[in-house]
Amino acid sequence: MSTLARIAAISLSVLTLGAAPAPTLISYPKAKGEFLIVPDTSPVRFQGWREHGSTAHFGGRFVLSGTFILQCSGLCNEDDNVELYIVPDRALLARLPHWKLHKNDMMIAVMRPSQVAKKITTSIQRTRLASGKLPDIRGRISIVAEDFTTQMICDSADYYVRFIAVSKPAKIVPVRFSGNYGCGAPETESAALTFDSHRL
Repeated sequence: MSTLARIAAISLSVLTLGAAPAPTLISYPKAKGEFLIVPDTSPVRFQGWREHGSTAHFGGRFVLSGTFILQCSGLCNEDDNVELYIVPDRALLARLPHWKLHKNDMMIAVMRPSQVAKKITTSIQRTRLASGKLPDIRGRISIVAEDFTTQMICDSADYYVRFIAVSKPAKIVPVRFSGNYGCGAPETESAALTFDSHRL
């Protein structure tokens, strides 16, 4: 083999080793041309379509870290009818399944939100939230989650997980949400952007 041929072969092998594995594309039964993109490094595994092909379910537990917003859902008391949403950190976001065409930013609704609320907030904080004195509670969080699920709601992608445990203590701090999270996302532009966490 000539010197040039050896150099070419070595360069090709380096490129091959350095290339990232291709993601898995899963065709959406409800819309032609739409796919779920599952990165090769995804912490969850596709388990199938449910609800007559409209909802994708994934198996596997993982640590969901990111910014959160906790708020009331309609009429709420101290412990019930709260909603919790998490925007994943960028590194995790790149590894989670997402849609090819519906590219709204990912904000994940957490099932069992009242269980999380009791672990990351005080009774006083929840009372102020329920009374309307506090529009919402925001900060940083890491939880162990499973049952990653996604579906289309009013032509945008919604995402869900089921809460298992708190991975790290939450930090309640002012957080600004600036993405386009779709029509199912909560109202994020409120006075809580500038609340004083020491008064909670």
